[in-house]
Amino acid sequence: MKKASIQLSVNFLVVIIISILIMSLGVVLMRTMFHNGEENIGDMDARLEKQIESMLDKGGIVSVPVIQRTGGRGDIVQFGVGIL
Repeated sequence: MKKASIQLSVNFLVVIIISILIMSLGVVLMRTMFHNGEENIGDMDARLEKQIESMLDKGGIVSVPVIQRTGGRGDIVQFGVGIL
């Protein structure tokens, strides 16, 4: 066997291993980013709910728009709430 054919095979294996490592690190990074994002959204929702409840208890101004939205069963309907 020629020396060049062995070097080509080794180089191919090294490139394959490095590409698998980079792809797996990318998947792990994306998974952690999405997981942290979901936790932050849950925390922000809880804080917003507590803030609205405290403003309603204190008699503060809470504004709900007059937009009427309907949704079917299982649909998510969103509208904004303003707190001054």
